[in-house]
Amino acid sequence: MRTIDGRPVHVLVKFSGSDDSPGSRRWADLLVCEHLAAQTIATHLAIPTATTRIHRARNRTFLEVERVDRHGLHGRSALCAWASINDAAFGLGGRRWTEAARRLREQGWIDAATEDAIARLWHFGQLIGNTDMHDGNLSSTPVERGLALAPVYDMLPMMHAPQRGDRIAGTRVRRRAADAVGAGTVAAGGAGGDLFLDGRRRE
Repeated sequence: MRTIDGRPVHVLVKFSGSDDSPGSRRWADLLVCEHLAAQTIATHLAIPTATTRIHRARNRTFLEVERVDRHGLHGRSALCAWASINDAAFGLGGRRWTEAARRLREQGWIDAATEDAIARLWHFGQLIGNTDMHDGNLSSTPVERGLALAPVYDMLPMMHAPQRGDRIAGTRVRRRAADAVGAGTVAAGGAGGDLFLDGRRRE
């Protein structure tokens, strides 16, 4: 925890290696990508994200992420991971987030706007090459009637992560076939992904 603008803030910090190896450089780039993805999702998809900051010191890159499950000095904010809800009520482990959203909507756990937001987020992640969109990286917060989408976290192009031995594999992002969620939803997620990729090139 640290103080930001006079308020106590709980943070998580991810950091790259300090050497100049290809693996350390790639992880540094991916931390910046996570920061850019959060900004793109919040600005262009109008979906809340965890607040992130990039710091650099002593040849390391640091990503500081404000925790979405904490508030104040000692407060805890309710956060429900899809992984927990899925295991308890649905048994759909490893399925696409779009299917999770559809089932949650059918059971009245989320509304149509939340289902659409999850679908846009899924297509954004697919376009930027996020191969780590597992059940623990989609969370909700309890509201008066069901669940609302929690601020997004851990969204980055993990297909570009170094493999064992710091090997950097050449990869290309492929667009997956659209789910039956509507052309507008797919287009919104894809447009956000395009904006992210443009920002990454400028960075």
